[in-house]
Amino acid sequence: YDAVNNPDPVASGATGVPDYGITFLDRFCSGTSHLPDAFGAGRGFVDPLYLTGEEVFGGLFYALDPATATFWEATDLGTGNWENAALVDTDNATHVALLLSSDVGSGTGDYLQLYVGEKGTDANGDGTIDFLERNGLRGGQVYYFDPDGGASTTDLPDGTVTGKWSATTAGALQETKLEDVHTNPADGTQLVLADQTDGVYVMDIDLSFLNGAFDAANSLVTISQIDDDDAAPIGAPDNVVWSADGRIYVQEDGDGDDIWQMNADGTGLVQIASAFSEPSGIVDVSAEVDYLPGSVFLSSVQGSGTSGAQLVVLVSPTATAVPEPAAILLAALGLLTATWSRKRRTPASPRRG
Repeated sequence: YDAVNNPDPVASGATGVPDYGITFLDRFCSGTSHLPDAFGAGRGFVDPLYLTGEEVFGGLFYALDPATATFWEATDLGTGNWENAALVDTDNATHVALLLSSDVGSGTGDYLQLYVGEKGTDANGDGTIDFLERNGLRGGQVYYFDPDGGASTTDLPDGTVTGKWSATTAGALQETKLEDVHTNPADGTQLVLADQTDGVYVMDIDLSFLNGAFDAANSLVTISQIDDDDAAPIGAPDNVVWSADGRIYVQEDGDGDDIWQMNADGTGLVQIASAFSEPSGIVDVSAEVDYLPGSVFLSSVQGSGTSGAQLVVLVSPTATAVPEPAAILLAALGLLTATWSRKRRTPASPRRG
């Protein structure tokens, strides 16, 4: 990026940007890139953007505008030890929603949070609609997961918990090791969440809006455990991705530093790789290299001691290239020819009368 907004321009150029980064940016963890209209016409962000957060006490989220190479502080998403954020389908074209995961790592933990913002509003009253406002990242509100009565507010269960969103932290769930989150590419109301001390969970988030405003009390949440951290083989789940092949991929933070593949209900668990130190981040890049989903993954290994960090590529033994258009056309013509040939060989029905 060439400039930083805070949210007003505060640094630009070859000298200003590095100086700003050294002084103000700290310990980025995970990040997600987004294309416009991720869930259909008008649903999701308006612009392409990259969102990442600082995993430190009081950390902020930052949004990168690739069209102008400008890095924006998204202060209205709040502060936390940010692990990642995942886009949630609001089922409307007026609002965006993000599930926010904060990895405190100790003590009482932090809250499982949801940011909801309205797109295209002049939230700061300056008479213009800037990049953050256009995408609903300024002027919104943060809500907290409030489990239904009787459920623990200090621990995700070995099972299922239901609840809703609340504008206050009273009665809200706090967890110490909330980790990565990622959206199901086939259903924007489903997400996978890793909790390093409890396991891997699938979240179903049904957001409700009334008269153009978010209706938190009627926006229901179901969180279901699909893998228990206390039971082998997955231990200390950290980074996750929900691939377009329908499967979930999980990386361990320690406990073997393995990478696992499973179905969305937790079945079909397979270890697909093992790293020499903590693997940190996994992305299905199959589409970018013209392969079918679940074929090619980009990952990273943090490294330790004398072994430096590494970028790695994982290629499935069943990796399948996307058929070339010419091959698809030839196959279709072959099918049509075979069908026509069979029709020509079919005896005519006897005439009656």
